[in-house]
Amino acid sequence: MGATAAVNTKDMIINNILCVMAAQVQADILKTLDNAIRHELYDFDVTPMQTGIAVYDTSNDRMLQIFAANKKLENLKEDTIKQYVLYNRKLLEYTGKRYDQVTTEDVKFWLAEYSMRVCSNTVANAKRYFSSFYGWCHDNGYITKNIIKPINNIKVDPPKKEHMTPEEVETVRDSCQDIRELALVDLLLSTGIRVGELTELKIEDVDFLRGQITLRSEKSRKFRTVYLDARAKKHLVEFLHTRSDNSPYLFPHKRKNRALGYPPALKKGGIEMILHGIGNRAGLRKNCTVHLFRRTFATMLFDRGVKLEYIKELLGHASTSTTEHHYVSISQSNIAYEFNRAMAA
Repeated sequence: MGATAAVNTKDMIINNILCVMAAQVQADILKTLDNAIRHELYDFDVTPMQTGIAVYDTSNDRMLQIFAANKKLENLKEDTIKQYVLYNRKLLEYTGKRYDQVTTEDVKFWLAEYSMRVCSNTVANAKRYFSSFYGWCHDNGYITKNIIKPINNIKVDPPKKEHMTPEEVETVRDSCQDIRELALVDLLLSTGIRVGELTELKIEDVDFLRGQITLRSEKSRKFRTVYLDARAKKHLVEFLHTRSDNSPYLFPHKRKNRALGYPPALKKGGIEMILHGIGNRAGLRKNCTVHLFRRTFATMLFDRGVKLEYIKELLGHASTSTTEHHYVSISQSNIAYEFNRAMAA
């Protein structure tokens, strides 16, 4: 059982402050606040004024709020943090227990039941969310034992690295109904950016002279540079010339937002809907998503001899293993070519 540990009063106060401020400020400001408070209180011991035992709110909801605030300090995206909180709340509601009373067996039973309804990759993600929360609780003194640590890693299915063939790419291009769709498709094929990165792109981020875009990575929040080929640059320029709106975003919504005074950026769902329509018109038997373009981009570069470490940088990955195992595929045309070359020798 993950029994409650003695929590440092100073850390509890800091966490409570961060929890309150997390919804009000950006991650970089929250991190500055955290550092400033810890710096100022470094040489001080903090003890309650009253003589009785100090009472802090350590309910499940409060602990998840504090956990989420600390995740924000790590520069995780809001959507990612919501997933961490969502799964841990599901577990706590399922058990009907306080977070510090949940046992390893409780978690194993939940995962076993969940595995009957979803694929192994989803179960592995759930276990990762639990491990993060209970690891944080343990490291910060809220529990004396990390109840997730004894649970073995979950074997996941090999990733399906689906990508488009050169013929499918041309069919998708031919199926675009207007210059907006064509600019979107060619941008994705030229850069391999994530859907969340695309929604944040502004016209000022694009250096048309150098043919490059500087953006903030959706995962690490670090800046990286991606490049436009001649076709992507040409169609982006043509698309911008057709626009009469004053939106700063590269791909805005078609309708103006009254509060903003201009059309807001297309959201993830809007972009995926456009691509889904293009894929349907092209007769594509693959799910036409931003991620499909991302894997196609990686595979095209690999087929043309680009080193994995360069592809990794362009995709914004932390390691080449992610690039190799989840994104890059050896195309069948290359396999056939090497086979025929070997047989003819």
